[in-house]
Amino acid sequence: MSVWDDLLTEDERKVYEVFRQPKSLGTRPAILVIDVNYAFVGRKPEHIVESVQDYRTSCGARGWEGVANIQKLLASGRKVGVPIMYTTGTTRSRRGTSWADRARDKASQGVLSPGELEHQHMNS
Repeated sequence: MSVWDDLLTEDERKVYEVFRQPKSLGTRPAILVIDVNYAFVGRKPEHIVESVQDYRTSCGARGWEGVANIQKLLASGRKVGVPIMYTTGTTRSRRGTSWADRARDKASQGVLSPGELEHQHMNS
């Protein structure tokens, strides 16, 4: 019994049980890289207390460890031809990152290369 069971209605329990059913991965897998950006890790691997001074949502050095693991996954996916999709939000606190700025600035409308998307600024 989960600690939240007393908080769920009967209908909510039934819906939850549908989601607990085993799922198949299907026949056409893809890799989704969601919200991996500087706001997630900071500009460089540093202690989280320092990192949140620049990006309040940063995970700091631990986030950079995650980026390294994501890079390994992407390399494996590319070897076997799995589609890879990147998605992230933008922040208006940095010049040129809002969708409106990108729409007006023709130079920023190009698609980034895989190397640019995965570039790490690690100074170790």
